[in-house]
Amino acid sequence: MSSPQDRDVPMEDQGQGQGQGQDPHQLFLDADHDSAIGEEERDILSTSSLRSSVYQFRRENGRTYNRYGDRGKSPWDLDHAGADHAADYVLPNDAQELDRLKHQHCLLMQTFGPGLTACGVENNRDVQRVLDVGTGTGCWALEFADNHPEATVTGVDISLVQPTSNPPNLSFELWDVEKQWEYDYKFDLIFSRMMTGAISQWRKFNPWLTSGTSNLNPGGYLEVQDISFHVRSLGGNLPEDSALAQWTRYMLEASIRLGAPLDSIDCVRDIMIDTGFEDVQQKSYVWPMNPWSRIPHYERLGSWIVQDFTTSLTGISVALFTRGLGWTPTELEVFLVGVREDMHDESTRAWWPLYVPCISFDY
Repeated sequence: MSSPQDRDVPMEDQGQGQGQGQDPHQLFLDADHDSAIGEEERDILSTSSLRSSVYQFRRENGRTYNRYGDRGKSPWDLDHAGADHAADYVLPNDAQELDRLKHQHCLLMQTFGPGLTACGVENNRDVQRVLDVGTGTGCWALEFADNHPEATVTGVDISLVQPTSNPPNLSFELWDVEKQWEYDYKFDLIFSRMMTGAISQWRKFNPWLTSGTSNLNPGGYLEVQDISFHVRSLGGNLPEDSALAQWTRYMLEASIRLGAPLDSIDCVRDIMIDTGFEDVQQKSYVWPMNPWSRIPHYERLGSWIVQDFTTSLTGISVALFTRGLGWTPTELEVFLVGVREDMHDESTRAWWPLYVPCISFDY
């Protein structure tokens, strides 16, 4: 039997009232289905059933998670799975998480400078068709579409939480990127960022990446931006037995157990090369854990990063620790007290590496 802390809920139960205009969370709330539905009805997936799967989310430990796109599950199965079925994706999709993603977008913009990409595609007006893989809140796709009215931009995700009022050259679509390639045309830019923990097997199940040579037009770009979850420390000042070091090891262990490793970016450059791309470049960036750096740019970044991580620490940890390691939420919260203290400790000079493998497909 499911508990009030672990059940399927429509978005109206998340503290968001009805009559909110175009908020996609308010569309297609819980739909009633006949429990005695026959095999023919299973085979013919109705629009209402699909919509219910997309917009009815799962509540777990006080947060909500999407149910669409769970690996190996059809939309019908998801809609009838009940509260005993856990979503594979480990990050929530509620208002708190959307705020975190918006802050993360600002952080990344400050990290890479004024442009939206590290491969310098902003000034190329020949880019006509763009795919944003794992678009999240849609901030990146929206800005690119605004800056490039000549381009057609498509953002895809397993949660439809993006704005519904957009430029005419921007659309958002539902797509699990580990499934079959959905498009019969090629792109000039395929872009993805912060998909760590969202992909199970980058090398095997990513048609947008492993088939990139056939999905990009000549002269097209492919760029992946992501964090490596192996925390570093300048001068080796972060003790191995510190709460922060333990937390990163626990997070990695849980992500591996659940099938979507948090260090996946470490192998993406090699996958691009093995796929057949030539002249693959990889740019490296530093995210200071807190404002320990005396260089103004990194000091400013560190101030934002420590706020982002400490305020969202429970949300990014709870599914991994409870599903992957068997911890209780109470055990986790007690442990995270020390993690937050370590994140604020400037003496450790801790930092995260960010990697951006990218190519320009010129052949």
